[in-house]
Amino acid sequence: MLTTTAQRLKQTVTLVEERVRDGKSEDAFKDLTFLTEQYSLNRQWDKANCATRYMVAIAEGRTDTTFDVLPEDLDYHLSRKYFLARSTRRAVTTVIVLYGAIFAVMGICAVCQDQPLLLANLRCAMCWFDPHSFIDRAKIERTDGDLTNAVADCNKAIRLSRTNKEAHYALALCLFDQGRFADAYRQNQLSDRSKYEYWELKACIEIRQGHELDAAQDFDTSANLGKKSYLYLNERDSWALLGEYEKGLQAATSALSVAENSDQRADAYLAQARCLVKLSRWDEALTACANSLVLSPQKGFTYAVQAEALMGKGDYSAAAESASKSLTLKSFFERAYTVRAAAFDKLGRSADAASDRYIRGQIGEQRSLDN
Repeated sequence: MLTTTAQRLKQTVTLVEERVRDGKSEDAFKDLTFLTEQYSLNRQWDKANCATRYMVAIAEGRTDTTFDVLPEDLDYHLSRKYFLARSTRRAVTTVIVLYGAIFAVMGICAVCQDQPLLLANLRCAMCWFDPHSFIDRAKIERTDGDLTNAVADCNKAIRLSRTNKEAHYALALCLFDQGRFADAYRQNQLSDRSKYEYWELKACIEIRQGHELDAAQDFDTSANLGKKSYLYLNERDSWALLGEYEKGLQAATSALSVAENSDQRADAYLAQARCLVKLSRWDEALTACANSLVLSPQKGFTYAVQAEALMGKGDYSAAAESASKSLTLKSFFERAYTVRAAAFDKLGRSADAASDRYIRGQIGEQRSLDN
């Protein structure tokens, strides 16, 4: 029996080192806690102290160490502090479990607001020390617009698990919605950089801070990781802000290649057309508009872009007709009024052009008042 226990502890040590190398710090912490308890029960104080020191080293980010060879600068009193802290944490956890159990007996969980059956009460009592319970509640609160409580719940999750990247990302989203872009950026830096969501949020923050080039590059990284159509369209918009329409066209083409349905393909064709108009490639722009309209014939924006391409080709009558179709679908679209007024000028219809410009001006004034 003793041999079996010793073998199990040795296997756990090997597993800890593998998890540290793989970046799985939380799993390593759980295993080290088990090792500390077992070595203490067996009165193997040196090994218990070694496990405790290893936990401190991981917490400080020193993952280049092993279980047996640890930095000399950590004294033995650290392990005593750890045992005291662990005892305190156990007492607090007991109180939390009892408090959660009271709510559970009443049939309502104070964290997830679930109303479980009596046999499921223990699951809801666990919510009080499960960071994901607070993260899930924060997501719901953010969706409902309750950002203050969402931020509070994210902070609770982080206090329970300071290395929880999902909690830091959820907090960054809430802070972004509050307009606290610098704080959102700092929290997002602590989230998972291997996920496209990290790069997407980073780019959105950079747009708000006026760093358009950085945003375009980060949108590109996000799109290449996520392989989603809307991510490539975000990248297209960023390059368009910088006047880099060739790069924007490449992003729109990538969006088309990963589009999952007809609406996404229609949006990708429209994005292509907008870049092609800016590049004065009129025929290609008209082809892209036609492809978009086949998939989504009720999109007024597409008719306006088509009108711009027809203006570029010098077909003013067709341009005026396309702009009118755009206004039929989207009555207060300034861009369509601008294109149609220019087409009327070319056709010698000065009164109609003046009328369109007047209406466009009224729309602009009303929008300014609304803002």
